[in-house]
Amino acid sequence: GWAIDNLKIQIDDTPPTILHNHLDFLNLSTPTLVITTKVSDNSGVSKLYIDYKIKSGPVITEELPVSENVDQYTLNLNISGLVPNDLVEYRIRSQDNSGNEATLPATGYFRAPAINIGSPITQYLADFNSANTDFVGNFFSIAQPSGFSNGAIHSTHPYPNGFGLTNSTSNYVYILKKPITINANNPYMIFDEIVLVEYSGSNVKDLVVVEGSKNNGTSWETFLDPYSSLANSSWRSAFDNSLSVGPSLYRSRLINLTTSGKFVSGDNVLIRFRLTADVSVNGWGWSIDNLSIQGPVTGIERADEAVLKMYPNPVMNGVLIVELAHSESAVTAGIQILNAQGQAMITDQLELVQNINKKEYAIGNWSEGIYFLRVDMGDGTFITRKFIKSNR
Repeated sequence: GWAIDNLKIQIDDTPPTILHNHLDFLNLSTPTLVITTKVSDNSGVSKLYIDYKIKSGPVITEELPVSENVDQYTLNLNISGLVPNDLVEYRIRSQDNSGNEATLPATGYFRAPAINIGSPITQYLADFNSANTDFVGNFFSIAQPSGFSNGAIHSTHPYPNGFGLTNSTSNYVYILKKPITINANNPYMIFDEIVLVEYSGSNVKDLVVVEGSKNNGTSWETFLDPYSSLANSSWRSAFDNSLSVGPSLYRSRLINLTTSGKFVSGDNVLIRFRLTADVSVNGWGWSIDNLSIQGPVTGIERADEAVLKMYPNPVMNGVLIVELAHSESAVTAGIQILNAQGQAMITDQLELVQNINKKEYAIGNWSEGIYFLRVDMGDGTFITRKFIKSNR
């Protein structure tokens, strides 16, 4: 026989499409939110609204008059009397001629806190295990999702598909509000990350990238090429097979802030993490932990891995063993062991008088977590290694 279900003939139950490049903050030096949106619908758009709240107050609604054959509209929202950390929240609503309504974002509001760009600093360190208000952005937060034992920067899991004005592509960013003055001798950033974002074949599709701005966020330049889950085989496998995500997927990334040639020593640079998503497939997202920008746990790496041996890793018996190979005349190496915040836990000197110089360090009473061994070889170079202290 014949079965027919869910039959529709000339029935419009599809709401309007709303596109918008969302705003992440309101700079108090120019306290105007410029909200531009593009709306479209096959049956025609009849209503367009911007709802907003100031400092968690009542919802205020602005209706934007719509016109036939016009699909892009802008509201300049001038807000006075704000101080740093005051919050402006907004959303966009549209209704078509059949009465279908769409809202962007689908739930809640975009959040645009009022900020002043801070004074430049020379280094920044954070393990994100305590309260942190140094970053601003939507679709990112400092959180500890299920399955993770510590706090970190996390995108929304999964991150939403794009809804931006250009090709429906969106940029989700998390911006450090304190500019960094680039150091000639230590222009390095190191962090641990998990990247599970869409790719296509051998090509990046959705992407993540670290960027800097020398003009307080007006324009941005990349520190390195964008990348995706293709950057690591474990990430690719987890994305392809929809595996559960946990701390074992963290990998370290070291970035020289001057390698691209777009930034030089002395530049005051805002730094942001950007996840770009198109309108199609999405993924789990991005996590960043144990961030050190020009801190004591970064430095110039020697390429020769045989110079330093450090074991066991993770340290489970309370003793870290350091071995330094040396074939030149007797010198002294400086040893530092630092926690994830860059605080020195041990400072020592090791006389290099033999081919293999070995020393043991008792760390049994230290807290579990990530630590860094930094060796000053005395010739202007350093060896930096990461290890884990575990009680299990």
